[in-house]
Amino acid sequence: MKFQFDPLPKSFVLAKPIQWGEYDENEIYELEKNGRLIIEVKRDGWKLLDINANKQIKIYTDGPREITNRIPHIAEELRSRKLPNNTFLVSEGLIVANGKDERGKIQSVFHKDTSIEKSLLAQRIFKMRQMVFEIVFWDGQYLLDKPYAERLTLIQKFLDRDGYICPPEILNMPVDEAKKFVLKHNLEGLVLYDTEFRSSFRLDGDNPKRPDGCYKWKPMYEGDFIVRDLIPSKERPGDFKEILLLQIDPKTGKEIDCGKHGVFSKKDRKEIQALFRKNKPFVVQFEYETRTENNKLTNKRFVGIRHDKKWQDCVIPSKIFPKNMKGVSQ
Repeated sequence: MKFQFDPLPKSFVLAKPIQWGEYDENEIYELEKNGRLIIEVKRDGWKLLDINANKQIKIYTDGPREITNRIPHIAEELRSRKLPNNTFLVSEGLIVANGKDERGKIQSVFHKDTSIEKSLLAQRIFKMRQMVFEIVFWDGQYLLDKPYAERLTLIQKFLDRDGYICPPEILNMPVDEAKKFVLKHNLEGLVLYDTEFRSSFRLDGDNPKRPDGCYKWKPMYEGDFIVRDLIPSKERPGDFKEILLLQIDPKTGKEIDCGKHGVFSKKDRKEIQALFRKNKPFVVQFEYETRTENNKLTNKRFVGIRHDKKWQDCVIPSKIFPKNMKGVSQ
């Protein structure tokens, strides 16, 4: 396949895994049953694109925007490992502090408004690492049409010694045990591969279809939230735009803002409006992946109205969440 390595096309977009909740988990168990499941730990970092073209190492963010001069120790290690010419790796840039992935700290290295001097200073403090999880080209050969098991083996052979660049962490255990492992060690989640998985990319800026054989899994939490207020819709008179979610600080008893939500079916909207007019406050249930430091829910999904719950029982489960959550007593 003819491909322009240098400069990397700005419209390059690699296919992404199928999101949790958008696939049938029976597919995963079937792969496991047939010995075709690879389980990788999902890390919380920034996607980076590593390219050796014309015998010159260049590293890009997933934009792409070149940031080679911000992480010179990574570029030097790629050179020292003798990355072949016309090779294109995909990795996750990681900063680890106190045993935890600190995605927010990466912004101090990569953000376009951060000067090179500040970026290099941050590097001396944090020393970012890379986890390589994909190979697009190797020594000029296109590899995304090869089974993922072959690509992973090549990654592991290339990164067979310690350094700032590493292969993905593989969990050699049943998928249900891997899920427990994620919860026990407070990890972001899993990426689940069919050994035969083939990937793809596009060069027109659009997202490729998420191909079968690569699945993202993240632990989901459930919670009950107080609704006291609806934000009216300017476009739809008589309707609401979003609901405001609250929970109670277990120590102070004060209600804490947990964010807004506005995606509902017509049926749910009518029920929420009717309940708001007659019996507020009321309780709703949501599923979500994580909570930010200021208590907002990420990737949340409305489950339903809880007529059986009292609003006084909607207390933040502080045992689940980190102690640096703002506004919550510990």
